[in-house]
Amino acid sequence: MTYKACSASCESHRVATLYGPHQRPASRPCRKPLRGISVGLCAALFLSALISGCGGADQQPESQVAGTVTFDGSPVKAGLINFEASAAGHAAQAKIEDGSFKVEAPIPPGSYKVSVTPPASGPPVPGESSPLPEAADIPEKYRTLESSDLKAEIREGDNNLEFKLTP
Repeated sequence: MTYKACSASCESHRVATLYGPHQRPASRPCRKPLRGISVGLCAALFLSALISGCGGADQQPESQVAGTVTFDGSPVKAGLINFEASAAGHAAQAKIEDGSFKVEAPIPPGSYKVSVTPPASGPPVPGESSPLPEAADIPEKYRTLESSDLKAEIREGDNNLEFKLTP
């Protein structure tokens, strides 16, 4: 079998020069440099996948929604504001306290129907429908999505909305 000296780029060759030339069979190429390249390539691929994230291109933009609700110029004391985009299947709800609300979870941008309801009076009783509590500052027409004429166009990013209820 004939042996051939490896090139200077061979990792084993650099180490072996202290002890003499590194020899390999002439019929086999030196594979030691490829091991370093393979590990480096795997590490680079892993890091690029980690940086780009999983499914980043499929993520929908999200919006933060907050605002005020007033009735005849005065803040609505307490209640719930409901957002529903029935075509897209998205919905959100937030508590109204002293006329202000903030939807806690981000919601997708789009057109939403809006209703304003009084706060719940307590836990529902099984088998009975719970009447909504009286709330003089929330007119009946705003209490259901079907009767409410309130709409919101939610855009990507922060949205500060103002709803003025009238009698």
